[in-house]
Amino acid sequence: MERDLYHYMHTCNKQKCTDYEFNEVFMFVKNYCHFSKAAAELADVLCPNKVRCLDLETQNYVLPTDLNDELKKDYMIPHYIQRFNQLGFTKVPQIFVHGADGWKYVGGSDDFHAFTGSNSMAGIQVGFQSVKL
Repeated sequence: MERDLYHYMHTCNKQKCTDYEFNEVFMFVKNYCHFSKAAAELADVLCPNKVRCLDLETQNYVLPTDLNDELKKDYMIPHYIQRFNQLGFTKVPQIFVHGADGWKYVGGSDDFHAFTGSNSMAGIQVGFQSVKL
């Protein structure tokens, strides 16, 4: 995954994909961002155990179900962060999906929800769970 995604990020022109069958998700997140949390939880519902979230605050991978639960460091993390900055992204999440034709850029949280048609029961449930009273 790492090399394919990194290569794609070097050729990415930030053109958003709007229709694509995917089985894997990579996203840049910030652990305190409720948009990141909602998108990560939706991704985990759609692709269990195939979601990788890179927290830009801690510079670690985190669990999609708990963005404060850090995972191991990876040698590619500094390269991804550098590419995030080079692409001029200023907001999180920034989401990439992988399918039969490789990696595609989806965009942010609203783009991902529209992309996945999260008006489904799973999307509504994830959205409801991310609301804090």
